[in-house]
This record gives sequence, C-alpha cells and structure tokens, in this order.
Amino acid sequence: NGANSVTLSGDASVLAEIDKALTTADVFSRVMRVDVPYHSPKMEQLEQELLECLRDLRPRQASTPFFSTVTGTALSGREIDAKYRYRNIRQPVLFHDTVGKVIESGHQVFLELGAHPILRHDIAQCLTEKSVAGATLGSLRRDDRERAALLGSLGRLYTLGAEIDWRKLHPADAKAVKLPAYPFQA
Repeated sequence: NGANSVTLSGDASVLAEIDKALTTADVFSRVMRVDVPYHSPKMEQLEQELLECLRDLRPRQASTPFFSTVTGTALSGREIDAKYRYRNIRQPVLFHDTVGKVIESGHQVFLELGAHPILRHDIAQCLTEKSVAGATLGSLRRDDRERAALLGSLGRLYTLGAEIDWRKLHPADAKAVKLPAYPFQA
C-alpha cells in the first residue's frame, strides 16, 4: 500500500505465523478483520463462476479519469470487463504505484470512500514522496455519525477548492427560511 506498508492476504493460520514473527522482530503488524481473503490464491476457486456471472458486462468509456490498482496505469474504462473484475479480486493490488501515477497526473486531494479510512496515511506518504502538498480525507469513520462525517469531509473539500454542486444538497425547489441571528431577536 505504501513504501513502508504492505497488506498480506491468504490463509489465516499462515498469516498468524507471519504476524507472530513480525511481532517477535519488533516490527509493527496488525491483523485486519476481513471475511474474504481477496487478492490471494484462495480466490481462484471463484474464477469460473465470477466470469460466468459477469459475462454480460459491457464496459464503456469512463467519464472521469480512471486509474487501475490492477494494472497500475490509467485506463479508458472499456477494459473493465469480467476478466478485469476477476483480476481485481485475485491479483496483488498496485496501490502505491497507482497513487503515484495519480499524483503525477496533477491530483492532490484524495477522498477515501469506505466505512473506515485505512489508506489515508499511505496516500499521504505518496504525496510526501512526490514532494506534493495535498490532502487526504475519509468519507466515513467507524463509530461516527455518517451524515456528520460526510458533511465534514464535504466542507473540507470545499475549503480545499473543490467545486461542489450545492444543488445536490439544496435542490432548487427547497425554500430558505430566514432565522434570527440571536434568540432575543425573535
């Protein structure tokens, strides 16, 4: 995931041995709570079923830049077929390389979409490696109120210069109500 971090996936007993060896060597490690060993050989048993289920996918041109952690490159979007989807769950994730390419293309602000941000520090490290000032945000945070977390990140994006389509939050048919500035002005 970064120059100084890696995520391993596979058999739980083997990963427990690796974790024990790292702890003994005084190297930080943490077991992630996941139910599916994505990106490991255990995913190979799903290949045929997944290819069959996704055979009717008809990828189209991406409307925004798409950088693939499967290939480590920018893609048009048309490549995201069933075979690509299988590679996405089976192959190693080229996160560090891909984020480097995203930064090189001029992007400096990153919003991690998910239930709890775990990659923000790796992204920040990539920005530092490239000597680029930037920001990393999370969409949600474990044990936080979802709406507050999302609106907080939206506010931070706005202060960083992102163009916000406020009509999505405040549709044209919404009515503004003038409120008093202080309680005693009521």
